[in-house]
Amino acid sequence: MIKRIVVKAMVIVMLISFVSSEVYACPAIRGFPTSLQNHLVYEPVRLNGNIGIEPLENQRITGWSVDWGDGSKVTKGTGLVVDVTKKDGYSKVGDYTIVITVNWEYYDKKAKVWKPGDPNAVIGNKRASVKVGIKLVKVSPISAVPIICGVGETLKDMLKVKAVGYGDKSVKNVTVSFSLSSPEGGGGLVLPSSMVTKGNGEASTTLTIGDKEGEYVVTASSAFLIGEEVTFKFNAKFGSISGMVYEKPKKSKEEAPLPGAVVDLYRNTVKVGEEITSEIIVGAYKFVNVKPSVEEHGKNYRVNAWKTPGYKPSEGVWSQPFDVKPGEEYKVEKLILTRLW
Repeated sequence: MIKRIVVKAMVIVMLISFVSSEVYACPAIRGFPTSLQNHLVYEPVRLNGNIGIEPLENQRITGWSVDWGDGSKVTKGTGLVVDVTKKDGYSKVGDYTIVITVNWEYYDKKAKVWKPGDPNAVIGNKRASVKVGIKLVKVSPISAVPIICGVGETLKDMLKVKAVGYGDKSVKNVTVSFSLSSPEGGGGLVLPSSMVTKGNGEASTTLTIGDKEGEYVVTASSAFLIGEEVTFKFNAKFGSISGMVYEKPKKSKEEAPLPGAVVDLYRNTVKVGEEITSEIIVGAYKFVNVKPSVEEHGKNYRVNAWKTPGYKPSEGVWSQPFDVKPGEEYKVEKLILTRLW
């Protein structure tokens, strides 16, 4: 009796093993990559013919499908070789996961019918990652050498880049970041520090140069940048302006040297009747106003100026802007202190 029980148990185990091996011995997929090289937006993505599907005896492949991970239409195929291309590529930047699903059947010898196998049981890697990004190209300003500008100058919406994909097509809705490197203690500002590209793929920022001479570098980048960052280089310089200081009393056409002293915004004392040289904030075209010393003359003086040739601002107010180029010196015909009362 005991022998019969043992024999029956062995037969049952053999049958279970046979069924198990028949059901759970699975096809394999070979050569499916774990990752693809970086691609640009709109660049075709190919899974080439090195990918093969290998069924075992008494198995057959009924089809396979590739999900590109972006919600687009799944690519379907048959046969044992996978060679498919997403012709239009991806329309947005991002990190995508491509998944292949293999549908198969096994032949149940006992029931003498084909039965569906579990797609998840297919042996081998079935997922591939791909990073899709953009290139950045410089729109303006374009210069092979650092651009001369003024200390304190504001370059409004001047720095522009463009996000492009495959075939240099514009890519919108990509965040571009801008950073600034300036001389030690020079300061400066880029605003905004980031921008989402518009429909034409462009993003821009405004640069305000700091208060030091030297090189200011703005760098444009992106989290999904494929290739080099874009840099803009500027060489900031002071300009200078010189002239003579006079007094023009209220209701008088006569001009006369003014006793005492005046100071500029840098607190440099300038004697009346003597030539002055003052640094100015250029590019922003703001004149470093020369104003009377409060200690000497009180607050009832303001500066008017004539710029050669024939520049004449309103009386009784601060000097109007002088258009002075960085690194160049301009001669002012007259700086006149006008008594307000």
